[in-house]
Amino acid sequence: LRALEARKIDLGFVGLRPPVAGKNLATLAWERVARHNVVVVLPADHPLTRKNRVGLKDLKPLFFVAMSEQTHPGSRDWLSGLCQEAGFTPRILQDVDLESGIMTFVAEGLGVTLAREQIKNLPHPGVVFRPLATAAKADYWIAWHRENHSKALAQYIEVVKRRAAIAR
Repeated sequence: LRALEARKIDLGFVGLRPPVAGKNLATLAWERVARHNVVVVLPADHPLTRKNRVGLKDLKPLFFVAMSEQTHPGSRDWLSGLCQEAGFTPRILQDVDLESGIMTFVAEGLGVTLAREQIKNLPHPGVVFRPLATAAKADYWIAWHRENHSKALAQYIEVVKRRAAIAR
């Protein structure tokens, strides 16, 4: 998002859409290109791995590992929002900059997390994924400057949207 705001890039794959708080973010156009199922990421030896599906309320007493707001703006609000729907605020023990870091910290037993199902594509020794008992989704967004009227950018956005529609 910083690169978009500084106009160093024309389009960003931003993952979750953060709340539009600053005037710079308000100048961006947004397009949701995917909706992903959310899974629980657990240490392999955690008792909840015995369940086929995990309820959000089952996670209430546990510590969480979360994505850093610096690298994944909006991720904290997203995680908190899901947990608050189940009646609790997540106790975040550790923030990480990369999704691979989430896997490492969860495998080490430092917490659990909620993530897009696509995280399964990362190497994941020591972690187990379980679907939620009540399905939840995470949107995936792209963003660009509203004032950027480049024909190449418009064509690229259409390619991204078409490819995302095929993958759904």
